[in-house]
Amino acid sequence: MPDLVELPAQTIVGLREEVTGQSLGEFFGRAVGTAMARVPSDLIAGPLTEVVHRDDGDRFDVTIGLPVSALPDVEGLAVAELPAGQALREVHVGDYPGLRDAYARLEAALGERGLTRSTSWERYITGPGDSPDSSTWRTEVYVPLP
Repeated sequence: MPDLVELPAQTIVGLREEVTGQSLGEFFGRAVGTAMARVPSDLIAGPLTEVVHRDDGDRFDVTIGLPVSALPDVEGLAVAELPAGQALREVHVGDYPGLRDAYARLEAALGERGLTRSTSWERYITGPGDSPDSSTWRTEVYVPLP
């Protein structure tokens, strides 16, 4: 069952595109490389984050980047503002296809409140860069509450 958490506002800097599920992996790699190259390390304020602005089932409007403590030179980069306030958080441990189950649990918790998901985001706490063993990967998925 998802946790109810209180979050501060957070700015994410990276790349934003509309992608299909099939092209998400390619975009992810390109966005990560761009964010890591362009965001000064002293401004990075947390783990890699994917913001899902819109999810139409097969098409996604996403920003993939890094949280920052101050805005760097953003020419050619997208800025996503995550709101302060309450959110539901589901923690997923394991490979990325398993995130579907985390989203299903979030959707069920939202449904119990009479709500539907619009924006969501994933914070990649640990992943392939930390260990090749996907059973150790940890992703936090958030859905803000109105």
